[in-house]
Amino acid sequence: MSEERREGVKFVFDCNVIDSLGLFKLVLDAFKKIGLAENFLVRGADISASELEAIILKKKNWPSEVVSNGVRFLSGMLPSRGYGFLEMKGENSWEEVPILEFFQNFVVATGFVQAWVYDIEYDFWQNAKDPLEYEAAGRSSANLPKISNGLPPPLSQLEIDTSQNP
Repeated sequence: MSEERREGVKFVFDCNVIDSLGLFKLVLDAFKKIGLAENFLVRGADISASELEAIILKKKNWPSEVVSNGVRFLSGMLPSRGYGFLEMKGENSWEEVPILEFFQNFVVATGFVQAWVYDIEYDFWQNAKDPLEYEAAGRSSANLPKISNGLPPPLSQLEIDTSQNP
């Protein structure tokens, strides 16, 4: 993974084999194997691994904004598609995590389908539809294709057409 840009990794799993709690246990196992603390922040508040596990067990999904050891986690299940995902973004270029050892725990897990590393900023701009995002960042959207958002007035507006983006 590059030190020059912020990168993330997305893992896809068969949700008929592993659920949200199983993904959380993979994270805990990976932390234990490489000697990282099992401390978590959820929406900025400290929370123990057992408290987070109880939340996941009750809600059948991870809460948003889970951070640990300099990594931001996002997880979800898409049963209609037959898969679940676990996305990880290094807060500081993955400085706190020995990534090869950490990722190995997920790749060898039962139910693993695929994973990929991506550039966080590139991914954002490939999917940004609101022209205000471009304006706020000082980027021009003048030459980008636009389509209607399909809403009735007064909510209708043009948005960036990202349907042909890679």
